[in-house]
Amino acid sequence: MLSRCSFRQLLLVAFLLIAGLLVATSVRALFTLESVAAHSRQASRQAVDMTEHLQRLQERTAAMERAARQFLVLDDPIFKARYQEAAAQAQLSLDAVAADMPNAAKDIISAWKSNRAALTQVLQQPAAQRSSAAADVQQALARLPALNQQLSDLSDAQIGSHNDVLLEELDQQRAMLSWQVIGAIVLAVLLACVFGLWLSMPLAQLEAAIDRLGSGRFDTPIAIQGPADLRRLGQQLDWLQQRLARIQAEKIRFIENVARRLRTSDAGGGQQRQIADVLNYHEAVLQAQQVHRLPVDVRVLLNKIVDDHRGLYEARGIRVEVSGSVAMMGLDLTKMEYVLGSLLSNAVRFSPPAGVVRFLIAQGGRGGLQLDCIDQGPGVAEEDAPYIFDPFHPARPSAPGDRPGMPVSLAIAREYIEAQHGGIVLLPTPGGAHFRIVLPDEY
Repeated sequence: MLSRCSFRQLLLVAFLLIAGLLVATSVRALFTLESVAAHSRQASRQAVDMTEHLQRLQERTAAMERAARQFLVLDDPIFKARYQEAAAQAQLSLDAVAADMPNAAKDIISAWKSNRAALTQVLQQPAAQRSSAAADVQQALARLPALNQQLSDLSDAQIGSHNDVLLEELDQQRAMLSWQVIGAIVLAVLLACVFGLWLSMPLAQLEAAIDRLGSGRFDTPIAIQGPADLRRLGQQLDWLQQRLARIQAEKIRFIENVARRLRTSDAGGGQQRQIADVLNYHEAVLQAQQVHRLPVDVRVLLNKIVDDHRGLYEARGIRVEVSGSVAMMGLDLTKMEYVLGSLLSNAVRFSPPAGVVRFLIAQGGRGGLQLDCIDQGPGVAEEDAPYIFDPFHPARPSAPGDRPGMPVSLAIAREYIEAQHGGIVLLPTPGGAHFRIVLPDEY
């Protein structure tokens, strides 16, 4: 299913999944906060209502006590009616308090009602009997405020308990919300990593395929796994690779045919050498496109090259010195043998008898290689130095008996070095020639 989608569609899917996850977490957090806020508002309303009911009960109880005392002293029916009105209102407040605390205040409410009933019963008696029950009236009047205070204390305890429950619920919701947010972030990061890796793999395959095309390696088929549009791009690159391989093969056959015809022609020796140089250079250009890296110890390789050319430079009394070393590097062994051999041959060729050729090996930038070749020959003319690596530049001979033109081996050496993403330059020096090679370690 996903393999049929394009790269942009998959990016959109990944974005929507991550965004949906974060939005869902945010909505869940919003509902959680709203639930906690609703419980908090409900608890606040209950606390306010309970406080109002208790305050009204205390006020009506005080009115009852005041009217009862006045009636006992003055025996005026108006005060009795006021008592009955205050008692009825106090009963309503007491019922409201009982509804606010349905299970916690049963005993206190029952005692409050008993005292009110006893007080009401005494006030209904004739005046002669009321005087004998004065002690009971005073006791009942004194107990009602005490019962109100017990109800107030119980209300405060219940409000505190509700607040504790609310705080505990808030802590639980906060902890659950924190875990949900952490889980959402972790899941979002995992989704991003999974999609990122899955989408980056075909891009890495495309990059590797383009590198192979750039280096002239056409032997590996290009097959891209991933989104549909990137697979189509891989198929187009594979077609291009096959096309380039056919063109290269046709070019090689053409050069080989031309070489055979020219070698069998009646051209003179100088022309034969020029033809050979041209063919060798073009063959080297084609070979430079194929780079096969192996771990190489540059010092060991250079010592081997020096030993192979020992007869050449000892015959002229020339000394070759090698100093320095670097760690193993990933280089094309065959091409490096040609480059070092060419530098040594040219240095010996243009050095005076009993001269010295020096090779300096040092660590280059980012763990690469810097190699210098210095001789004591006549050097390169200032006007020819910019063209030292051009095989077809008509430079004048540097030594008696040399043919005009730059040595084609230097041009080939530059092709081999640049094929390994390095560089070779001629440095200015007061005497002799000073070549420097810089190569990165890409093994």
